[in-house]
Amino acid sequence: MVSPYTIMSKKLSVLAIGGLVLLLVGLVVTWLAFGEYHKARLELVIEEQRSDTVYGRFSINIHDQIEVHWIHSVELTPWIEVYQVLDDFGLQLIETRFKSYGAGVPHQLEGTVSNQDGYTVITDLSQKISQFRWIHSHNAEFTLFINGRRIMSPEDLPHFTQMQFYIEKR
Repeated sequence: MVSPYTIMSKKLSVLAIGGLVLLLVGLVVTWLAFGEYHKARLELVIEEQRSDTVYGRFSINIHDQIEVHWIHSVELTPWIEVYQVLDDFGLQLIETRFKSYGAGVPHQLEGTVSNQDGYTVITDLSQKISQFRWIHSHNAEFTLFINGRRIMSPEDLPHFTQMQFYIEKR
């Protein structure tokens, strides 16, 4: 005759194995969902503001950096802004660099200010935007980079056109 303790022990073993299987399935489903979120295909879209004419689509990932370079129209000196792609597909200004301090230079930015290679550099910024807008001019030498790789030169876009870029999930 089989002891009641043996039957109870087998039932507990079956329940424990079933619980473990459910836990593993839950972990796998969570991992896949999380993994798919981070594997979402993202693109940096560059387009005209008024017509939505697209001039470029570039693969990009969360935490990638977009550098915007141009020549300031009054000071005629280089200006660089660095944005990071956020988890919500927005952009966060994380650094700005400029050679001279004059018209259009924000004077109340929070952050850490230093001087590097002749530039005033402000880091530790937290300004968030959903898109970057500008009026494109070949004279301003507006150039875009993703993680240090140039993706757009001044001549790639029409002169004196209202432009924008933003992140899109595809």
